[in-house]
Amino acid sequence: MIKFKKNYPNIVFAKNDSEDISELRHELSGFGIYVHTVNFEEAKECLKDAAMLIILSPSYSESASSLINCAAENKGVKILYIGSDGDVSNENITVVANVHSSIVSEIVRLFKETFTFDPACSEDDEITCELSKPPQVYYNGTKLLLSKSESKIVHFLLTVEPKMLVPKETIGEYLALAAGAVPVHIHNINDKSMKSYHDKLVFSRSGRGYFVY
Repeated sequence: MIKFKKNYPNIVFAKNDSEDISELRHELSGFGIYVHTVNFEEAKECLKDAAMLIILSPSYSESASSLINCAAENKGVKILYIGSDGDVSNENITVVANVHSSIVSEIVRLFKETFTFDPACSEDDEITCELSKPPQVYYNGTKLLLSKSESKIVHFLLTVEPKMLVPKETIGEYLALAAGAVPVHIHNINDKSMKSYHDKLVFSRSGRGYFVY
């Protein structure tokens, strides 16, 4: 499991093991929203550190009901239930229909209403990102003309702990990119950065991963 910055909200996405949310996670990453995916039982263990819990339960199940009851006792956790209105009686839990476009828009709305996280990296130079789709990347106040995928990679690397090495496979998984394409995108990012600012933006170490600092 990737480790995010301490001020980045810990968003736990609970689902059945059979549910494939790769497309949904890709959509959310376009808005700068990253989630930890767990099953219903694992979610109970993650609740104490979660800022938001998303429960995907297209059909009612006892395990989903048990998780809802457990989550409702954690007053500081924002809860979004994806399923049917009739499954939830707690008024503090937001319910959204199990329709892809509705899920994405509701998660984005709740995220922006609840959190003010905006990734930034400040040492001698300042790199910042705006939460938009795709995220906009600025180097010392000037916008970098990056492609959608390039912008998402920089934003993702700014979101994890500073100088933490992130393997290309992890970047590809979270952003729905082919792992083999990640080094190419990063080469293009640095090529554009070098031409405009005479400095690299993304660094690698011994082939083990990439980082921004």
